[in-house]
Amino acid sequence: MQKKIRYGENYELAAAILSCIGDGVISMNLTGEIIYMNSIAEEIMGCDADSTIGKKFDDAFVIYNAETNNTLKSPVAYVLNNKTNIGLENNSILILDNNIKKYISATCTPVNDSDGIMVGVVIVFRDITKLKMFEINHLNEEKNLQLIFDNTTAGMLLLDENFKIVKSNEVIFRFLDKDSNEILGMRFGECFNCIESTDGQLGCGYGIKCPNCEINKAIMVAIKQDQVTSNMEMNMRIDVKGTSREVWFRVSVTPIVDKGIRKAAMTLMDISESKKREISATEASDYCNNILNQIPFIVWMTDENMVLKYTNKEEMLVANIVNNMTSKDYWNNIIPTEEIENSQRSIVDVIRERTLFQREIMLQMNNNENRWFLLQGVPYYDNNDQFAGYIGSTLDITERKETEEEIKRYQTLLITSKEAAEAANKAKSEFLANMSHEIRTPINGIVGMVDLTLISELNEDQQDNLLTAKACANSLIKIINDILDFSKMEAGKMPLDYVTFDLKELIEEIARAHAPRATDKGLELNYTFSSMIPQFLIGDPNRLRQILNNLISNAIKFTEHGEVAITVKNITTATEEVELKFSVVDTGIGIAKEDLSKLFQSFSQIEYSFTKQYGGTGLGLVISKQLVEMMGGRIEVESNVGIGSSFKFIIKFKKGSSINSPQKTFLSISKASKQLNVLLVEDDLINQKVILKMLHEKGHSVQTAMNGIEALELFHKKIYDVILMDIQMPKMNGIVAAAKIKLLEKVNQHTPIIAMTAYALRGDREKFLNLGMDAYIAKPILMDELFYILEQVTSKVTSNTPENVVLNQDGEVIFHFDKTSRLTNNVTELNNIENNIKQLEEKAEQGNINLIEKLASVIKKISNNIDAIDLKDTAFKIELAARRGNITEAKRYIEQISDEFKLYQSIKE
Repeated sequence: MQKKIRYGENYELAAAILSCIGDGVISMNLTGEIIYMNSIAEEIMGCDADSTIGKKFDDAFVIYNAETNNTLKSPVAYVLNNKTNIGLENNSILILDNNIKKYISATCTPVNDSDGIMVGVVIVFRDITKLKMFEINHLNEEKNLQLIFDNTTAGMLLLDENFKIVKSNEVIFRFLDKDSNEILGMRFGECFNCIESTDGQLGCGYGIKCPNCEINKAIMVAIKQDQVTSNMEMNMRIDVKGTSREVWFRVSVTPIVDKGIRKAAMTLMDISESKKREISATEASDYCNNILNQIPFIVWMTDENMVLKYTNKEEMLVANIVNNMTSKDYWNNIIPTEEIENSQRSIVDVIRERTLFQREIMLQMNNNENRWFLLQGVPYYDNNDQFAGYIGSTLDITERKETEEEIKRYQTLLITSKEAAEAANKAKSEFLANMSHEIRTPINGIVGMVDLTLISELNEDQQDNLLTAKACANSLIKIINDILDFSKMEAGKMPLDYVTFDLKELIEEIARAHAPRATDKGLELNYTFSSMIPQFLIGDPNRLRQILNNLISNAIKFTEHGEVAITVKNITTATEEVELKFSVVDTGIGIAKEDLSKLFQSFSQIEYSFTKQYGGTGLGLVISKQLVEMMGGRIEVESNVGIGSSFKFIIKFKKGSSINSPQKTFLSISKASKQLNVLLVEDDLINQKVILKMLHEKGHSVQTAMNGIEALELFHKKIYDVILMDIQMPKMNGIVAAAKIKLLEKVNQHTPIIAMTAYALRGDREKFLNLGMDAYIAKPILMDELFYILEQVTSKVTSNTPENVVLNQDGEVIFHFDKTSRLTNNVTELNNIENNIKQLEEKAEQGNINLIEKLASVIKKISNNIDAIDLKDTAFKIELAARRGNITEAKRYIEQISDEFKLYQSIKE
């Protein structure tokens, strides 16, 4: 047959037929050599027949496995050996010369002649590359779909036509904490343990509420009606390990066809948390809206163009006003014509500048009624920090404004009454000050003359009489001091010093001072001082002495038998401070419980008939209580009638360091080691005479002047070692005289000036020192104190230290210049201060806290420029009080700065 095919008359016909079929055909002889190849085989094998015929098949073509790249056994060799058909393995490929891979399928068959003898082998090839690639792509798509199905964040289920689950992804398994065996074959409600499904014995779809189940409806329309349900939100109650739980899902159900059967694909997302937040946000929004609707005024919000976006009460009477904000001519529409220019300019400017605004404005209602409103607004910004509009409020204040007008109608009367009350208060203060001066002046003469007489030769009766007279004078001075201290406290002008003092020494001095009086009454006076208390403290020893003197004096006064005990105990100790408890306990007449509340009232004494023998102003305990509270402490009392009383107070002190206290021992008048030329300026002849005799006894030379003018005339003629200057004098007071004397002093020549005054309310020691005085002594003048101060001030002058070089409190060398002279040369600055103080007083009456702060700041700066330290400090206190909004405190300091400035003015004159 081979011969017939190759050489027979039908060769061309057979070749033509083989060329027309769609498969490649290759024929081999019994040795495996290629003897024929059709055109399709040439195309598949990537070669031409002429170059291939005559080659053995296994040499011309190698077949590989596409997955393993291993060489496959030759099908031709197999057929030659086994004389039977064979096909190629799956995934068989040819790798052509240009490295192109082709998937092929082939059938290799023996060729037999008419006698059934094998004469060759024929192999029929087919190029299945496209088919294979389609198959591979299809498989890849299935794999990708499976990956998406398994790894999507949403739960996915595939349900069959009976609504049962046939496939599920991992999300569902994790959510339900179940595996595939527990889920597959179940209906949706059973799978998720839907509580409603348990109502029916047949399970999901048969419960009472199952017909209304949105998920069941969605599955139904997908399978039965080929309809899609997308992004449906629904909630259901499920059972999780015996616990009922409400969950929210976002569900989509899509119909699909699988093997000709319509099924449903379901995606579920658990949105329980976001739904809870949404519900909470809605509830919060409703709650906020409810609150806003309860607010009795309009709250509004606009966009960046001031067009209204929100208002809480559109139904209110003034809602038409807010709604008009949607109009471009809003302000022109609602502001009365006479107010448009001022109001529009101020409010619109503020809005344009995007700042907070607050304005009382008169608006016009639809009925042409004008009403007052408080309009407030602040800019707000979006999440990108971009200006988004204004949020604010509109409050009807018409009634308040009408009330203010009513108040103004009575304001004149109230101001008149207030001025009258202030005048009366001022008159009281001036009366007390003048009475202090008038009373102290004769007492000064009495005490001085008694002291001078006591140092002369006297018999025992005369000396006893004089001592009694001096004691009476001292009692009178104590009464005056109590009244003046009380007046200072009322005026808020009681100062406190903070110096280092020896507490033990102070207690001992106080006990020694009261010992004679206690001894005269046959009483024991004891004091106990805890060893745990630091010796040196920082505070005001004079005020502490005053408190203890009042309490001890009262205790001795009201105790006839027994003792008075003073105790100081340590309560707490910290690193820098100590808290002490002071007690004064007596065995006196005691106080009834119902009368204890009267103890700390002004001018109050307990009204027992047998206490009428005791004198006093009734101010001692009042002053003591206020002093304790000024020092940051508290005072209390325990008492029983007939048994005694216990007064206790607690005060904190800072710890101090060792001090060297000056020793003042003046037992008698001894001649001074250095005789001084003294100018005594005193208008009262009695005081002049007393002080003159004291100074003569000391050995000093004295000239006298009746007022400041006479003092200046004497100062022109003679150089004095020291000047004793009374403050309150006719024609020219001591402050003005001292200032003028300082201007007359020559270079490197300074005459110390000691201020003498009984004007306790109108100037204290610090003020006189700040005004250029070298020292201060209060009337009545005590000899030992006078001589001590004279020695102190004159010893300073005799030093060789340059006039303008001094040591400050920290031991540093500084240059000092005469501030008094500088003050007198700053007329413009003083005038400015005076004008600003007048404005301060006006604004204080009006209660304008903002302008008070600004004016105080101006005064502070001017005072600092001219070294007016007192004025600067007080101005700063006014500024702070105004900044805190405390108008009462600010007014108090304004009164204080007014008094201080009068002293500075007197220097300027």
